[in-house]
Amino acid sequence: MDPSTWGLPPYISSPQNYVAGMIIELSTCFVSISLVLRAIAKYKEKKNRITVQIIFVFCGFFLGSLLTALGKVLVVSGLAVYDTVVYELFLDSLAIMALMISNTAFFLFTIEVFYNMEPGRRKKSIMIFVSIEIAIAIVGLFVLLLKIRSTVLKNVLSGGILAQSVFTYILLSIKAFKISRKATGLDKIGIQLVGLAGVLVITFFVFFALDVLNLFGWGNMSLFYFISWAIASAGIIVTYMGYFRPTWLLRRVPAQKS
Repeated sequence: MDPSTWGLPPYISSPQNYVAGMIIELSTCFVSISLVLRAIAKYKEKKNRITVQIIFVFCGFFLGSLLTALGKVLVVSGLAVYDTVVYELFLDSLAIMALMISNTAFFLFTIEVFYNMEPGRRKKSIMIFVSIEIAIAIVGLFVLLLKIRSTVLKNVLSGGILAQSVFTYILLSIKAFKISRKATGLDKIGIQLVGLAGVLVITFFVFFALDVLNLFGWGNMSLFYFISWAIASAGIIVTYMGYFRPTWLLRRVPAQKS
């Protein structure tokens, strides 16, 4: 296929970067859905609410990577061009909002596992967090309905989700690393991996925002973009390892005295 006929977004100077972005998004999509299926299998073995939260963490990244990759697939295949509403206004923007599913699930996981709150305080914290999520989603949908250009939309959504993500995963990482000091053996390693996952996800959103906001004049689809999705894959893999502690990980961890 001739790249000159693809109808690429005006901010894309390299068709090769565009295709590479599509590939890394599809790779993240594959990793995410694989972990979703594995987590569902674990849930069937032993049902609990926390595992459901982890499943939704993976689902958020699956939907986010799938939607943004789908837009590029449509353009590269000639089924759509950048100026169409389906690609420019909806798929990329909905992908950003889909990542809020992961934010919410990770927040619920953090509150339930690492913070021993009174029921009333926990409920209030969840209500405040979810209200912020809904507000960001409403802003995003409002801009979509008005058909405001994608640059403005992405800046609004990226700024909001970045601030919320940093708050969520800082809570997770600080508490996880603090608790891990008192743990031993595999428990210690599992908790540390969950804390590391929080750091990785923060880094994902930071690099994603740096690409979208174009603060350094590099343009969108810069090196920041590729790093962000690679880190996203690493983050959810580490989350799976820390929470589910697969058998192969057990075999590689030397026995420690409690």
